[in-house]
Amino acid sequence: MQHKRLLTLNKAIRMIAAKNSKKIDLNVSDNVRKFIKTSTVDSKGKAITDSSNRYSLDEAAIIEDARYDGFYAVSTNISPEVMPVKEIITVNKGRWENEESFMIMKTEMRSRPVYLHNSERIKAHFTTCFMALQVLRILEQKLNEKMGRIIPIQQLISTLRKMQSTTIDKYYTGAYTRTDITDGLYDLLRMRFDCELITKGKIETAKKISKKVLKNL
Repeated sequence: MQHKRLLTLNKAIRMIAAKNSKKIDLNVSDNVRKFIKTSTVDSKGKAITDSSNRYSLDEAAIIEDARYDGFYAVSTNISPEVMPVKEIITVNKGRWENEESFMIMKTEMRSRPVYLHNSERIKAHFTTCFMALQVLRILEQKLNEKMGRIIPIQQLISTLRKMQSTTIDKYYTGAYTRTDITDGLYDLLRMRFDCELITKGKIETAKKISKKVLKNL
C-alpha cells in the first residue's frame, strides 16, 4: 500500500510542478487528485491570481490515506443480520474461485460468444455449460480429496482432454499417457481404460456406474 501511494504521490508532484491547471482539473485520475490541494489564497492570506499556483500536496490527505495501510476494505449491501461479518469475509476470500469458474465457462466450455438466437436454445446452451462446470468442479474436489493434494484445474482439464480412446477390432482401449491424475480418475470412477480391451457393453456398464457414483458425490 505504501509503495502504491508513493507512486501516486510522484505523479501528483509532477503534475503540480508542471503548473498545468487545465490538465490537473480535467485529466487527473481520482487516485492522484485526492493528494492535490487547491487553494484560493496563499500563506499570507493574499488571493492567488495565477491558477497554476493554486495547487500543492495535501498533507492531511496523505496522513489520512496512510491510516489504512494494511487494511483491505470490503463493501457490501448485505446486513450483519443476514450474514455475519466473518462469513462475509470468508465468502469474499473465495471470490477467486467464482472468477476462475467464469473464466473456465468462457474459455474451456466456450459459453461465449453465443451463435444462437432462439431463447430456448440459448438457455439450453448455458444450462449445458453450467452442468459441465458443475461436474468438473465436483470431480476436481473429489480427486483432490482422493489424491491428498491440489490438482490445478487447468491440469485436470488438459488431462481429461487427452484421455482419448481408439478401437482394436470390436474393442476400445485408451490412447493416452498414463499419469498419477489418470490413476486417480480410475480409482474415483471405478473404471480404467489404460490396460484393458473394453467391449461396447462394458462401456455402457461403466456409464451406468459413473452416473451412480456422481449421484452419491
